[in-house]
Amino acid sequence: MVAIHQTNAQFFQLGLKAGLGSSQFKVDEVFSSGENQESVFYRSGEAVLGWHVGLYSRLKISKVYVQPELLYSATGGKIKVSNDGIDFPGLGEIKLDRLDIPIMAGFYFTKSFRVYAGPTFTYVISDKSVWSNTKDVFRQDFQKGAIGYQAGIGFDISTFILDLKYEGNLSALGKSVSIPGTDIHFDTDLRNPQIILSMGFRF
Repeated sequence: MVAIHQTNAQFFQLGLKAGLGSSQFKVDEVFSSGENQESVFYRSGEAVLGWHVGLYSRLKISKVYVQPELLYSATGGKIKVSNDGIDFPGLGEIKLDRLDIPIMAGFYFTKSFRVYAGPTFTYVISDKSVWSNTKDVFRQDFQKGAIGYQAGIGFDISTFILDLKYEGNLSALGKSVSIPGTDIHFDTDLRNPQIILSMGFRF
């Protein structure tokens, strides 16, 4: 019975995952606004710290495995807005609540060390723009869904797993910027890559 249980655990796993992520908005746009058509620069700012929690499952055959995950993630980033080289007085920070579905395919090099990569599907549940020291100047509008990819390394230690991976975007997450109270909007190609560290526990 013990041998059967161990074999099943090696073949199929189900567990919890949670961890932290450092995410940043990647964007570099120039808008023309005002009567004089002044140039407004809308660019990447600093990275912010986020978190995630959810479930994972793993189907393993020999040294190869497939690992789908279902995660609730809080990510975001900061935006720098400037006009003719002068920064706006308020730095914009945008916070995202997302539902992420990574599907990783991996390979075990040793009993505990593995590498993996695969697509991830993101659904934006909500977004919030926060402008310090000023009113909301711009609002970043997001796509509801986006496709990305992840790649990383992992370690299995008894019933625990440890993962370090990078997430990039294959499609834009931010589609346009609008100015509250007006009909003005500008198209954007905004992405939200992140570095993710997580720990899991197998049931």
